[in-house]
Amino acid sequence: MLWRYASAKAFHRLLDDALSNDPPWLLGLAPWDKLFVVALRDGDSTGDKLANHLARGTIGTGDMSILVERDLFKQKTAYSDVRIWTLDEQLSAYS
Repeated sequence: MLWRYASAKAFHRLLDDALSNDPPWLLGLAPWDKLFVVALRDGDSTGDKLANHLARGTIGTGDMSILVERDLFKQKTAYSDVRIWTLDEQLSAYS
């Protein structure tokens, strides 16, 4: 139980950092506009349609939306190395 508390406190500090004047990372919004929905449906950068991933159980809609948001963020900014912070093995395979 102590490790959960320590992890929760560390996450809390990261959220505080995001609110600071010089955040170590940026908060962004992913609007569910046409561009987003098309990328989600088409499987974004995974090389396969979302429906095929769902049928095989390789990636879910939530994880696919994270990938879409990452790739749209990369297109809109000068950042070339955008990483997804996750312990999920399936999601990290696409990072």
